[in-house]
Amino acid sequence: MPQGTIAVTGSTSGELAFLTTEPDGSDAEIDSTSLSLDAGVRYFFQENLAVGLSYNYDMTNFEYEDGSETESSTVLFAPGIFYNHSLNDDSSVVFGAELGFGSTENSATGFETQTTDLTAFSVLAEYTHFLSDMVSVKGGAAYTTLSVEDEDTGEGADISGLVFGFGLSVYFDK
Repeated sequence: MPQGTIAVTGSTSGELAFLTTEPDGSDAEIDSTSLSLDAGVRYFFQENLAVGLSYNYDMTNFEYEDGSETESSTVLFAPGIFYNHSLNDDSSVVFGAELGFGSTENSATGFETQTTDLTAFSVLAEYTHFLSDMVSVKGGAAYTTLSVEDEDTGEGADISGLVFGFGLSVYFDK
């Protein structure tokens, strides 16, 4: 990957959904809206070495017939460093590490909003296949650790595991 190349990435977890739930034995309806966006940009400051920034936004909202609502939204920014190893003219493997920071806000009608701080670390490997000089598809795996801590109570949890995904990248040269 030549110095000066910029890669703009996105992944399969991006979604937009509008759903209505009708529980059995009830005339009540629950409307839900969810939005998930994953995007990133990488700049190759040296041949095959890049720095990047990933952005993740998730929002889910439930509206009940009585007019009450619950909503959860999460924002996570993750700067990282990446190494591209070309296998041939059409494919490469990318190795990387990211350190993420963000928060989750949960709100419900009649209750105070709760904020949870997030810290994440991921190591990843991606297989990239170029469809053209400017576009590639990728599949990857990441081992991720996530620490969550409630701002008010200080209580938290550590979450870790493997994440798999597919995505698309667009490349821009100097």
